[in-house]
Amino acid sequence: MAGAHPEDILLLRCLLEATRKLQRQLARNDVDFRAVVFVRNDIYEHLLSATPDKGKDTAVELDWTDPEAFQDIVHRRIMVSTGQQHAFEQLWSTFFDTHVSGEESFSYLLSRTLMRPWDLLHLLRRCLNVAVNRGHSKVSESDILQAEKTYSEDQLQDVSFELRDISPDYPEVLYAFIDSAAVLTEAAVRERLAAAGVWSDQRERVLDLLLWFGFLGVLRPDGEERYAYQYKYGVGRMLRDVATPLRFVMHPAFRRALGCSAD
Repeated sequence: MAGAHPEDILLLRCLLEATRKLQRQLARNDVDFRAVVFVRNDIYEHLLSATPDKGKDTAVELDWTDPEAFQDIVHRRIMVSTGQQHAFEQLWSTFFDTHVSGEESFSYLLSRTLMRPWDLLHLLRRCLNVAVNRGHSKVSESDILQAEKTYSEDQLQDVSFELRDISPDYPEVLYAFIDSAAVLTEAAVRERLAAAGVWSDQRERVLDLLLWFGFLGVLRPDGEERYAYQYKYGVGRMLRDVATPLRFVMHPAFRRALGCSAD
């Protein structure tokens, strides 16, 4: 599911086996060698499920659900770029307005991403470009809101392309959510899928894909939004973590591009 085909997993397994063989060959010549293969969490889950003899390799997980890890990335980049060695809060307030719509601006920007470092850096670059084009010496709240709109359009297009690769029968399914509410009942989501031409026997699969990609999440009884990347892409675990009736929520990364209402 979600783009990882059996041949992809086989290729990855062959790559790992090749690194082990290379390590053994070099060890016979007293060469200390360690191979590191970087794999996305979702792909690693597929690899584990397709590997009968688990435990040959040591896995170190990089947890990209911790906001402080993203803050550290941005902090280090600002210090390298500017040569200023100050606390993150001081540096951030020097170059960005501290709040957007009453919310702390860094948290606001991070919540508009799918919690991937490249996504955050892409959005920050959008903010800087808008501020520079407007002749601003500091990224203002209005700059951030404008950058969010263009970034949202980019994200929508990127996920549409990924979905098209996996489910070519429904290439425009995301656009069925234009002008929808940000929070939707299960019935409302299925109605949107039906309007997009998704056959009844395919709606469950397409809904799982939308949840897996993070386009949709779920709303917990306490009002907290939860997305698949917070469950290591275990959609089933995510659905079991919420009470019925299910309430789905569209990820903030896509709301501006689709013109979704707040409620």
